[in-house]
Amino acid sequence: MKLGIKAKALVVLGFALILAIQLALAQNVEEAVQPITDKIKTIYTAVKIVVLAAAPLLFAAAGIMWKFSGGNPEKIVKARQMFIAGVIGLGIVLLSEVIARVLTILLSP
Repeated sequence: MKLGIKAKALVVLGFALILAIQLALAQNVEEAVQPITDKIKTIYTAVKIVVLAAAPLLFAAAGIMWKFSGGNPEKIVKARQMFIAGVIGLGIVLLSEVIARVLTILLSP
């Protein structure tokens, strides 16, 4: 089932309205946002653990692929791309925490 642009906009508007009502009815904004923040932190921690565990395996696989490429340029390019993808993924995960802290400092009253 495909949703049209208007239907997607309506769904997003509905979620935004529900969130706004919850925030307006809450005694303390931090109490209303805390469950969402906790879920985001849990998801971030899980993704971080998976990426940090997978990165060395990806680097090892890229190294093995490169070592046993036998001079085949296609295999060397694949190994290099795998290594670069691992570095980029690791960098994004490690820098995301820094970006989140900077945004928290900038957006806090």
